[in-house]
Amino acid sequence: MVEKATNPRHSDDRAFGVCVFRLAGLRLGLDVRNVQEVLKPLAITPVPLAPETMDGLVNLRGQIVLAFNLRQRLDLDAKEAASPLQVVCLHQGEPVSFLVDALEEVQEIQAGSLRPIPSNLPRRLREALIGVLDGDGGLLLILDPARVLGWVAGEPDNPGAKG
Repeated sequence: MVEKATNPRHSDDRAFGVCVFRLAGLRLGLDVRNVQEVLKPLAITPVPLAPETMDGLVNLRGQIVLAFNLRQRLDLDAKEAASPLQVVCLHQGEPVSFLVDALEEVQEIQAGSLRPIPSNLPRRLREALIGVLDGDGGLLLILDPARVLGWVAGEPDNPGAKG
């Protein structure tokens, strides 16, 4: 079974930019309109009693930013890369961050070229996607920013949130 690729933000055939990165051997993409910057990893301060999907807090030029564990959130391999990068995104105007293994490129894609989500992916990963794109660089999994970043903020469907 394959799930339909849907996202109201990309419902027509307009092109949009995607920040492409690697995480746990997968090529993932996030709409560039949600990406603020990509940096060398910042020191993470753990937060006692935080959900397991939250790594802690980072100091981004004097601004305290939530750092979450995208690997754990998506049920991916826990082994980190030797030289990860910190991606800082905006969710409802507030910055949040996560580590990735490597940054590949910013790629422009057509919303209409997104394919259905394969059912053999882990459930949490499937729930975080708006679709997939099969291109020259291999399969590109396009993340839904509202779902991925909303989970971090403790919004509905956040299995890592404290109850």
